[in-house]
Amino acid sequence: MAMRRPEERISAALRRGLAALSIGPGAPNAEGRRQDVPLVRTRLPGGTWVEDEGVWSFKAGLLMRATNMLIQAAQAGAVALEEAEREHLQTLFDTCFRLLRGRVRVIDGDLEVLTGPNATEGNAATQPVVLLALLSPDEAVLGLGAPQMA
Repeated sequence: MAMRRPEERISAALRRGLAALSIGPGAPNAEGRRQDVPLVRTRLPGGTWVEDEGVWSFKAGLLMRATNMLIQAAQAGAVALEEAEREHLQTLFDTCFRLLRGRVRVIDGDLEVLTGPNATEGNAATQPVVLLALLSPDEAVLGLGAPQMA
């Protein structure tokens, strides 16, 4: 949307969304080790803060795809980001990539993405989301230009 309708209102909303994301230690994996994961901090109606860990592969895939699109928009000048925001964005992207890369396995010659750090299998919801994130078709889509009005 930022690429097709660059405007300050959209840019500001994207920057606020980026600011809500951080990196922190996730739940321990099967070996008891914690791996850095994306976190979203949210205030509940009662004022309590909660964090949603991005440990599930589909969440990391969605965030990786979104960060890639924001990187593309910033490089094209559609969204103005400060240097610290660009670095934060790249860190989020890299963290998601590391998480997902460690969850890909080969089964009977096919690739499967595990649903999470302690999972023993994937599922039908995880595979397409992570595939879109890892293949990054967004550059091709962006190359199509703005839709033509009939």
